Amino acid sequence: LVNCAGFGRFGSWKDIANDDATAMIDLDARAVVALTRACLPHMERGSRIIEVASAAAFYPLPYMNVMRIEGIRALRWELHGSGITVTALCPTWVKTGFEAQARKSKDAHAVNHLLFAQNASTVVSRALFMNRMHAAVACCSIPSFCLRIIGKIVPNCITMWGWNLIRRL
Repeated sequence: LVNCAGFGRFGSWKDIANDDATAMIDLDARAVVALTRACLPHMERGSRIIEVASAAAFYPLPYMNVMRIEGIRALRWELHGSGITVTALCPTWVKTGFEAQARKSKDAHAVNHLLFAQNASTVVSRALFMNRMHAAVACCSIPSFCLRIIGKIVPNCITMWGWNLIRRL
């Protein structure tokens, strides 16, 4: 199972319509959980799950505040010993058309450029490899790996300040 559906909007809480915020949560979280729960009873030892999250899930990012990773890691723990491998895929920007959709908000340029964007084919091949290696979290580039490490050692107030500078580049 590869759970890869999702969308986002750039902007502060007041610039994103309530319907869009609710739809993001419905697709990015509720649908992922529902689809995974529907598939799990049919999965056997050797089955694999890749849940797509984002490198943005490693710490709070103003103007991009609907992300999740904790649920994926908890599911992996619950399935320990079942023979089902669960990997959270946390790439940086992926060239998929996400940006055009994310800019459909009042503050479309809350994030100016998608730095370090990767080709989808690169992310897919690296994600599959990491899942075969039984990785809990797949960071498919040096920038996403660095973001993961930074999220563990740098206080959130500093990462949010840094993100606020980078998003305006």
